[in-house]
Amino acid sequence: MRRRRGTAERSWSERVPHRGQPRRRGGSGGGQTGPPLCAGRPGAPAPRLFRLLGLHPGADIAVTAAASLAGRPVDEVRRLLRVLTAASLIVEDADGRFAFHDLLRAFATELTHRLDAEADRRAAVARLLDHYVQVAHRSARLL
Repeated sequence: MRRRRGTAERSWSERVPHRGQPRRRGGSGGGQTGPPLCAGRPGAPAPRLFRLLGLHPGADIAVTAAASLAGRPVDEVRRLLRVLTAASLIVEDADGRFAFHDLLRAFATELTHRLDAEADRRAAVARLLDHYVQVAHRSARLL
């Protein structure tokens, strides 16, 4: 006898329709797949940034810090953040800082641990910490 999967057992992509895409019914494979933009190709810029943002420990992040985390130019990261905002994966506040909903942060963190090499994650965190050390140093010099 075939048992129907309950809502809690369905993958994200079966439960959430995505911008004109029909809901998938049945199908093989389980587990959480997430919105297509989230996972994407492992090296694709917007999905990669989404995943790396899950490594940031704070409640929100500035464009310059996100650029350091991603190891990409600020203008490119600003464009990628707009893509993620348009997809409702992150939100921008009035001060131009970007934040996740807690569940999307957890999902991004899970994806980065699943899809990105540990060396890449460590390098991203090292770039972010270097950025914050430089900002703190410049701030201290102004005082």
